[in-house]
Amino acid sequence: MDKLEKYRQIVQKIVAVHGQYKSSQPEIESLTICDRQNDNYLLMGAGWNKTGRVHNIVLHLRLREGKIWI
Repeated sequence: MDKLEKYRQIVQKIVAVHGQYKSSQPEIESLTICDRQNDNYLLMGAGWNKTGRVHNIVLHLRLREGKIWI
């Protein structure tokens, strides 16, 4: 397995593990997004709370130039 593929697996696992944590606000859903083609991996929160729509990036990891960018 080459270095890039190993990094992809590591990053996907990190995002998946953090995506399993429950939000303190039950109406906020955790979304894991893994774009292997462009090497972008995100954990997002989405939903509604008393102030309105929630749509935020919790974690963004990117593979670029052979390195993991956080």
